[in-house]
Amino acid sequence: MRSSSHTPIWPIGLALFWLSETSLSQQTPVQMQTAGGTLTWALNPGAMASLPITLDTNGFTTARFTPAHAGRYATLITHIAQTSSLNVTRIGRHVEGISGGVIELHDGPRFLIPDGEVDLRLARLKVENPPSFALAIFDRSGKIWASLDHPHYNLTADDHEFWMKDLDLHIGPALASALGNQALTSEVIGSASLNLPIVSKHAAAPSLSTVDRRCSLDWPSPTNRVDLKMILLDHDPELGGLMDSITVMRCGISTVSGYQPCTSTSTEGWVVMAPDATVKNVGTTAIAWHPMFSPPTPPYNNDQHPFLVWNLYRIDGDGTFRQIGRSGVKHAYYADNFSCSCTAQSAAYPQCEETYAAGTNDTPNSLGPRNEVIPATGQWGRCGSIFDPDCTGHLDVHYFEHDDGYRHRLAVRERDLLPVSNPDARYLFEYEYVVRDQSDPEHTIAHRWVTPSKSVTKGGIHWSITPKSFGNGPAINEWVDPAHPASDSMNVRTSTPYGYFRVAVRTIRLPTGRYRYDYAVLNEDFAHSITSGVESNLRIVSAGGFDQFQIPMSANGDLSDFRFADADEDSSKDWTSSLSRDALVWHAPTGMSLEWSNVYTFSFTAAVKPAFGQVVLRAAQSGDSVIYTAEALVPTSAQSTLKTERGASKP
Repeated sequence: MRSSSHTPIWPIGLALFWLSETSLSQQTPVQMQTAGGTLTWALNPGAMASLPITLDTNGFTTARFTPAHAGRYATLITHIAQTSSLNVTRIGRHVEGISGGVIELHDGPRFLIPDGEVDLRLARLKVENPPSFALAIFDRSGKIWASLDHPHYNLTADDHEFWMKDLDLHIGPALASALGNQALTSEVIGSASLNLPIVSKHAAAPSLSTVDRRCSLDWPSPTNRVDLKMILLDHDPELGGLMDSITVMRCGISTVSGYQPCTSTSTEGWVVMAPDATVKNVGTTAIAWHPMFSPPTPPYNNDQHPFLVWNLYRIDGDGTFRQIGRSGVKHAYYADNFSCSCTAQSAAYPQCEETYAAGTNDTPNSLGPRNEVIPATGQWGRCGSIFDPDCTGHLDVHYFEHDDGYRHRLAVRERDLLPVSNPDARYLFEYEYVVRDQSDPEHTIAHRWVTPSKSVTKGGIHWSITPKSFGNGPAINEWVDPAHPASDSMNVRTSTPYGYFRVAVRTIRLPTGRYRYDYAVLNEDFAHSITSGVESNLRIVSAGGFDQFQIPMSANGDLSDFRFADADEDSSKDWTSSLSRDALVWHAPTGMSLEWSNVYTFSFTAAVKPAFGQVVLRAAQSGDSVIYTAEALVPTSAQSTLKTERGASKP
């Protein structure tokens, strides 16, 4: 076994490949026409039940319809009339978008709603804002009942078929009106996929794009590291449709017989949310983007891919910052390479963008626990994971049986979001990509201010998360700005051989003359990992974060009113505090360390005002052998360097 640090593990035999496509000025756009095909609907049962919307399944065969089961969406295959078509434009092997046309279903779905029905059996689809990949779903009167956007897309190698998959399925204005709540417009209720046969192609007018089509596959090296950056997709001219958003996927009350839909008066339901997440490769090296269980492939001789996690935080009316929700890990599996004119591949090319829609970030196919990933090195321990517990190199066929739509999701209690329970509270949503050989992990983190709200529909309820401003970096930086902290605050980032962490602190003088200290400790990507085997059969034996937090204090500090907060409701996992002669020490229960992409909050009051000093974090599973200090404001009468319980502080 071995302990893993975040020292880069560089590919052997770095190679430079150029997918040499002729520059755009030398290529003729090709206009392709589709005919027929299929539209597969994937309907989120939790989102539909709370509104409520019911799919009429009368007459459906098992070949066309699969009911929802074990966290999977219900799926319905519908067929597109052979007499209807869309126009698709490509240059080289890159698909520029859908430029026109209309397709018509001849066996579409029929939905039942409280005051009637929505008949889409002969619905039509047309592109929005051509050329793009966003489609409106409308009836013969022109009413828009739904829309599709944020796809993965490509052509088959022989140009026989154009496909789009994992599109978000949004409520349209007509459906929102029929449900009695116009605010439902654009909410996601599932996903969809299109398979469209190509029946003809011919030269088309020149494209408006002027991007050079040469795509580099220069793998990372010690002097050329990955630089992926989280961005906000805002009405992208290529993908079209809506900007990146955050969607409530379902709200359920846990019962002995499973989850039941939340009600207008419920407060104990679990609200599940997922984001649209978009990144751009702003570096000069390609990024490996292979799906799980694909054959060992360069540059790491495994199925390397990025990982996505997301969190929710609340700043209470008294100024306390705390985490109230966390997701599992989403395993990314496909690189579209859009907004750069490179073709879709198993690599993300420089200056290209990639997006994953909320619907696909909610499906269980690629969701797992965080402790199966070493974040600082971007490595996945496939062997022994929930996907491959027996290390066979194949997906465990029983994996989906354990999913209930809430496992590995970001799920928050309704009472943690309701204004009546949280007056003057503000909320921050955070998402983060974990990428191997990333130059700076904070480039792949972003956050948005959000407003949660609960509203009533005809016969149901709906939770929504309204996103506002977007910012790069972790959400904790909104609580204390590290570049411009107030005089009573600090926010310091610390690098270690195993990853980064932040310690932020705010202090306030109380009317009694005492001082309140609020510390928020972010484990950004630190994991003191023990592994066995080698890639692609790597096994993570353990991956602990921090299990002790020490704060120096003066002898006359008179500390009291100790509080601890984490993202779960299990008090047995809460850290406990103890006082020594010169320190306040918070201890984790066995096995309950502060893991990566999590924030723990520690608070107390003291009789002394803050001074500059150092706090100490201890790595889990290390005894006292691996500790790290960070600058912070502490309750001492003079600048202090803390001693640990067993020896001097270490850098």
